[in-house]
Amino acid sequence: MLLTDEITRRDNTAADNRAHEAGLDPTMRLEQWDKTSKVSFDKRMLSELVSLRFLEAHRHVCILGPVGVGKTFVASALGHVACRHGYNVRFARADATLPKVATEPLRQLPRR
Repeated sequence: MLLTDEITRRDNTAADNRAHEAGLDPTMRLEQWDKTSKVSFDKRMLSELVSLRFLEAHRHVCILGPVGVGKTFVASALGHVACRHGYNVRFARADATLPKVATEPLRQLPRR
């Protein structure tokens, strides 16, 4: 039992370190979701995303919607789930990333 506790502690510490390195907000986890909020969403789709099958299938996910519906929260929460499953994550908000992309020079792809 002592070894099991130590393994669990190390796994949790590693997941927390991955989440910190990813830039994830520690308060934006699925466990913190406000179930009383008036936001509607597809529960089956969220369940599918939380399963992380899209990662295993090497697929990307784009979360779209109007302001204030929880897109950032869901993206961060999925990042935390992925970190707990041993994945390395990098979280970046679109409002911070897009200006950087717009000012970087285009790189030409190598020809085959």
